[in-house]
Amino acid sequence: KDKTKTSKVVLKDIIQSLQLSGKIFPEKTMVITAQQSGRIVNLQVKEGAKVEPNDLLFTMQLEASGQTELMQMRAQVKTLEQDIASNSKLVKNKNLVKDLIGVDQVARDESDLQKMRIELASARDRLQVVEENLGLDNKAKVTKSAKSPSSGLVYVRSPISGIVTLVDKRPGDFVMGGGGSSGTEIGGSNERMVMVVADMTQLQVRIKVMETDLRFVRQGIPVKVK
Repeated sequence: KDKTKTSKVVLKDIIQSLQLSGKIFPEKTMVITAQQSGRIVNLQVKEGAKVEPNDLLFTMQLEASGQTELMQMRAQVKTLEQDIASNSKLVKNKNLVKDLIGVDQVARDESDLQKMRIELASARDRLQVVEENLGLDNKAKVTKSAKSPSSGLVYVRSPISGIVTLVDKRPGDFVMGGGGSSGTEIGGSNERMVMVVADMTQLQVRIKVMETDLRFVRQGIPVKVK
C-alpha cells in the first residue's frame, strides 16, 4: 500500500537573522576641562554617577597666574566702590554750598562721579566674565562661603544632565587650562581632560557588518539590541 503523504503548499516568508557585535555610544558626550590651569583638590563625583546641570563635579586650586588675575579684578571693583561712596558724599555736601563754591565746580564733580560709576559697571562686567570662565558662580560663592574669596579655589559644574562615564584625574593631579566643556572626540588621557559626562537619553549603536552579509542589511529593517 502506498504510504506517501502529501500536504498543501503554502507561501510563507523565510525569516533570516544576523547576530552582530557592536558598541553603544551616547549621541552627546561632554569632555569636562578647566578654563585655567591648576591642581585638582577634590572630586565630588565618581564614574557611574548621575549628574544634573550645575551639579558640582570637582574643585581645583588655581595656578598663580589665574589666581592673581582674579584677585586684581576683585580689588579693582572694591576700590571703585569705595571711591564712589566717598565721592558721592562729597558731591552731596558740595551741592549744599554750590552757591558759594560755584555751580560749574559741582557740575564737574558730578560728571566725574558719573564716569566712575560707568567704570565700575564695566569692571563688574569684566569680573563676571572672569569668574564665569573660572567656573565661579553665585551658588558656588554661597555654598562655599567658608572659603576665602581670594583662596583661588574654582568649582567646576556639569553643563548637562547625564552619566559620568570617565574620570581621568585624581586629587593632586595638575590640569592644563585653556579649554572649556566640549563635545570633542575622546582620545584617551590628556592634560586637559578631567572627566566625561554622557547624555544617555539618545544612544546610537555602531556595528561591523561583514561584506558577505551586506546583502541582508537595508534601511528600515527591525533591529534588537541586547
